[in-house]
Amino acid sequence: MTAAERWIDEHTDVVDDDGDTVHAAVTVDLNVDSIVTVRRIHASDERPQGLALDADQPLMVGDVTNTRMVLWNHSAPDEVEIVARAGRLTLWNVWEADGAVHAWVGAAGMLLDEAAGDTTRLRASDGFGDRTIDLEVEIRIRAACVP
Repeated sequence: MTAAERWIDEHTDVVDDDGDTVHAAVTVDLNVDSIVTVRRIHASDERPQGLALDADQPLMVGDVTNTRMVLWNHSAPDEVEIVARAGRLTLWNVWEADGAVHAWVGAAGMLLDEAAGDTTRLRASDGFGDRTIDLEVEIRIRAACVP
């Protein structure tokens, strides 16, 4: 079974798959208003790859404010700063195929690597073929003074 099939079968969003902990999504509880920096390390050129963000408080990137957004590899800068109010922030990988946005099917899933300090690396596989690294980003979260 794929990680995606096991998420459904086991009613969970994290499974062990061949010794790797594969996440459907990652949720962070922000205790304070924060600046979330997303730096894209790699994105497959097979199909558009994106990092979806969902929060219970509006997120702000430049002059765009919304509780849900996607940072696409073909349109977002390599590094994006997001102003996030205290609350829940959830991230997961998405991809586009056949004119639709997909997530959580096939070989989809994310591996987390804790890096130095306040940085985490997400290595994500889209739903095609075997699990591969189709999107890799570094996430850095730091407290911010938000007006």
